[in-house]
Amino acid sequence: ITNAIQITNAIQITNANCTRGNLPKTINDFTPEHLEFQMFVLDELADELLEQGKDVLKLTIGVPELPTPKPVLDRIVGVLTDPDHVRRVYPEGLPELREAIVDHYNAKYQADTSINHVIVNTGTSPIFRNIFQLVSGQGREILLPRPYYALYVYCATLANATVKFYDIDLNTMRVDMDSFRRNFSP
Repeated sequence: ITNAIQITNAIQITNANCTRGNLPKTINDFTPEHLEFQMFVLDELADELLEQGKDVLKLTIGVPELPTPKPVLDRIVGVLTDPDHVRRVYPEGLPELREAIVDHYNAKYQADTSINHVIVNTGTSPIFRNIFQLVSGQGREILLPRPYYALYVYCATLANATVKFYDIDLNTMRVDMDSFRRNFSP
C-alpha cells in the first residue's frame, strides 16, 4: 500500500505540473518539461523503490521482465528470413492475425464483426495518436480523467484539440461526477 501511495502521489504531482494553467495549446508551445514522458519518471521511481528492497509491480512502460522463450525467438528469426514475410507491408496488421482476432472475438462475444473492423498496431503510442487525430481536432474538446496517461495530452495537443479534465476519486477509483459535469461540454 505504501508503494502504491508513493506512486499515486508521483502521478498527482506530474499531472499537476501539466495542468496548472501551463498546458501547451499547440505542439509549438511544448517545452522540455512538457515533453518528458511521465511513464519514464514513474518507471525511475519504481526502480528506486526496488533498489530499496520494496516489493513493486511495475506497470509503467511495457518492458518485459521475463526473457523471451527460445521457441518464440526461433520463430521470429524464421519469419524474418522468409522472403514472403519481409517483402510485404500490412499497415492494418497481418491478415491472418486480424482474422484470428475476429474469430476469437466473434466466438467469445457472439458478435458478427469482420477483418475490416480490426487494426493491429505495435502499441498504444502510435494508435492513440491516430485515434486522437480521427476523433478530435481544431475547435474540439477532449475530456480526460485526472490522473491520466501522459500520452493522452500529447496526442490531443498534436490534434489541436482543447484538453479538459475531470477528477477520479483516488480512494474509490470512481469518476467524480460533479467534476465531470463541470467540465463536459456537449
